[in-house]
Amino acid sequence: MNHLFLVRYPEEPLQVPEKGKLTIGRADDNDIVLPEPRVSRKHASIEFKKGNYLLSDLGSSNGTFLNSSRLTNTSPVKLQNWDKIRIASAVFTARIVEDKMEIMDEFKELRSRAQCLVTEKFDLSELLNEESQPGFAGDLAHLCPVEIFQMIESGEKTGILEMRTPAGDGTFAFSRGHICKAAFNQKTGEEAFYDILNVNQGTFVFTPEDVQPDNPEITMSITFLLIEGCRRMDEEAMGVSQ
Repeated sequence: MNHLFLVRYPEEPLQVPEKGKLTIGRADDNDIVLPEPRVSRKHASIEFKKGNYLLSDLGSSNGTFLNSSRLTNTSPVKLQNWDKIRIASAVFTARIVEDKMEIMDEFKELRSRAQCLVTEKFDLSELLNEESQPGFAGDLAHLCPVEIFQMIESGEKTGILEMRTPAGDGTFAFSRGHICKAAFNQKTGEEAFYDILNVNQGTFVFTPEDVQPDNPEITMSITFLLIEGCRRMDEEAMGVSQ
């Protein structure tokens, strides 16, 4: 028997029930509540039917995206393992497994590798010591840029994120969860940040490193950058589909 989990770091993985529908939206009576204004009151649903998990858009204003493609309002789509579901700036990874513990162990390992030591007593030299903050690396097909940026912000990480993609290489500097500098595809600052959000192929490496936040190119928080960047992606997708 396969089980579907929706994974959205740093929240605990959520198992999708095998009976009834799981709904996602802005209203409080949804199973997953996303308070972002661009999320519709009843935005999307997932239903287990005839052995498959089906994702549907519920007529939302700004769309439900599966692996960067916008869903139509009439055709449910079968979810596959490692699919990415994006609603506004919220990204969920669909993990379909036989053993439920596989997901919990996977999540615990990721959280352990990505967490920062700021909740513990420390001296500044230890915080900036490369050994005190474990780095992490992976494939953008498994962790997309939106998820990586959210992890760095929530973990208050300090260091350098490098991405190698078919569209070019990107470098992003962070100080305690705030992005200071960004460069990608011959762009810098906020525009480089927005451009990398469209990428879903390649690799990434985050290396703990002393980053001085003097004269940052970017002053906006990652949360607000992601909201704006995802709004741009949605409008671009809507323009193409019209």
